[in-house]
Amino acid sequence: MDAFLALPAEGKPLGGMIVGMEIFGVTPFVRRVATRLAELGYAALAPNFFYRYAPELQLERDQSGRERGLALTAQLQRQEVLRDVQASINELKGRGCAEVGMLGLSMGGHLAYLAAAELPLRAVAVLYGGWLAGSPLIFAGGPPTLDLTPKMAQQNPFLLYLVGEADHVVPPSDQQSLREALQAAVVRHEVVVYPDAPHGFFSDDAETFRPAIQADAWARIEAMLRRELARQQP
Repeated sequence: MDAFLALPAEGKPLGGMIVGMEIFGVTPFVRRVATRLAELGYAALAPNFFYRYAPELQLERDQSGRERGLALTAQLQRQEVLRDVQASINELKGRGCAEVGMLGLSMGGHLAYLAAAELPLRAVAVLYGGWLAGSPLIFAGGPPTLDLTPKMAQQNPFLLYLVGEADHVVPPSDQQSLREALQAAVVRHEVVVYPDAPHGFFSDDAETFRPAIQADAWARIEAMLRRELARQQP
């Protein structure tokens, strides 16, 4: 599995972070996210979850790239993704990380939510992860990923879910279903809805980029990691 690894310049990592890519692959933007995490003191690994079908994938953020990325997304299998996340956890723990979390972007946010329900992740940031209530585009034929929320309470991560009020991939009905599922399962969580913000507000190479909202999102992510990952280091 090809991946991008960013490490702190010096000292032992405060923890490990897996970066779940968008449908466009491990792009320069995804690498910038991993690098920012490393600058904060965390070892960050951004796997190419499409490596079985498209090694070293980097797609342009245009219609052609979107169509190709969606086609690859439809090939993902739930158990394969979980094996890949577990392999990433093992890699980061082998590099001295006592605890591991995950930050997922859009499709990668969906994968992060799935992993939080099934694997030992300490802190998970999901940025506008869509299709959780079910979609033919991802994990078709199985139960919706949102149905796995009760298992998340057993793993006991902290889940930070960030979404825009005007997100066309995560409409208000899905946002409400998410809140209800997390509350019913008694998962430790925070859901933040940014007024009028579109899908992709965090991506600095997208037309939908919102710098002020990205800054707020980073502040919330950093606070969660200090609380949930850094203080757990021996």
